[in-house]
Formats: sequence, C-alpha cells, structure tokens
Amino acid sequence: MNFMMKKKMLITGATSGIGTYLAHHFAQLGFTLYLHGRDQKKLDALAKGLGSADFTLLRCDLADTKSISIMFEELSLKTNVIDVLISNAFGKMENELVKIDGDALTEFFRISVVGTADVIRQAIPFLKHSKDARIINIVADWGFPMHNVMTGPSAYISAKYAVHGLGAALQTEIAKLGIKTTNLCPGIVAADIEYGTSDADFINSKGNSAIHPKDLAKAVEFILGQEFSYVRSLVLTPSNPEYNGL
Repeated sequence: MNFMMKKKMLITGATSGIGTYLAHHFAQLGFTLYLHGRDQKKLDALAKGLGSADFTLLRCDLADTKSISIMFEELSLKTNVIDVLISNAFGKMENELVKIDGDALTEFFRISVVGTADVIRQAIPFLKHSKDARIINIVADWGFPMHNVMTGPSAYISAKYAVHGLGAALQTEIAKLGIKTTNLCPGIVAADIEYGTSDADFINSKGNSAIHPKDLAKAVEFILGQEFSYVRSLVLTPSNPEYNGL
C-alpha cells in the first residue's frame, strides 16, 4: 500500500513538540488522526490549531495502565483499524541519577517504557486489521546502540535504550502479524519550532545545531513510502559537523 493511501494514524504525545508538528504535517496530507495527550488544555489547543482536519482527541495518562485501556476502548468506538502508530510520548528526566528521587524515577520509567510498551500492545489488534501496518518508534539517537558518546542523563538514556530494544525485538515478534516496526532515532530536534515556520526563520534561530521537525516528518514519509524494502532503523543527526553524536 502506498503510504499516501494510509488514512489512519495514532500519534502519542501529540500535544507538544515533535508530536504536534507531526499532527499538523499528516493532517495536511489528509490522514485521519487519533491524537493522544495527557493535558486537556493542550489537547484543546491542538484541536484549535488543526481546525477542520479529520482528527479525534484521546486523553490518557501513560503512567496509568487503566487509563491506557480506557483510551483504546474510546478508540474502538471510532475505528477498528490503525494503519500507523507513531510512538512518540516519553517522560522528561534531565537530572543525574544520584539527584533523582526514587518515586520520580519509577514514574519516569512507568511512562517512558511500560507506558510505551502497553500502548503498542493494545494497538496491535487495531494494526492487525491494516493491509500495511506500521509502528514507528521515535527513540532518539541516544537510544541507538552504536552511539559512541554517552554524555546525557543516564536514566533518560537507559529508557531510550529500552524502547529501542523493544522496537528491535518487535521487528521479529510481530512480523507474522504483518506489522512492520521501525526505530526512528533523531539527534537533537528543534521541538519548539511551530508548523509552518519558514526555513529562513529556522536557520536564524537554530542554525545547524538541531534538526528541523520538518525533516523528521519527511523521514516518517520515507519509512512509510517503501514498497519493496523495510526500514528497520533510521538515524538522523543535525547537519552541524561538530555534533557530538555517532
């Protein structure tokens, strides 16, 4: 199936940053969107920005397995099929391990790892109904196993590694169900760039220090557009030659 024919996409973490940009991008391409967020005010703001696009808002706390189940119950009232799952939602953790409270650490992993896995688990019955189902796991290059430099917060990096491992294992585990899984691993993304920002304004504000979210959206298009090949992992880095990545 040509990716342009894919009409139903679920995006987690759609109320900010990368998720919001992808929502606007694929709304413009005519996809039917199911957009997850935790904060109702942010969901309302997203809806206002999308205007007349074809979308459904899904409020859910990924730290709560019951909340995830309720989200999929609500989704089942709208559709029984998802063509694309963009697994984007992730917790925030910027401190060194020794500076993190144990409860905060548990909450972070519950959202970022357990929540991610549970969303994928409950999305599989919907994906099975698609003729060309795709899961795109947005991991970050910190979670890419061949990364040479580990200078970020250890809890955050280890969670990204876990999610990368989940995606890699799913590539064989659910292949028999006709579902393809890709780990999309971007470096630093200018997540604060709003949809429609001109290239000139982006360059003036970010230079080559970060990835334009437009390139991330194009990477998703590339992954979905392959007819005779399977993109299992894709790494993007900023164009800055001094970027401390792979």
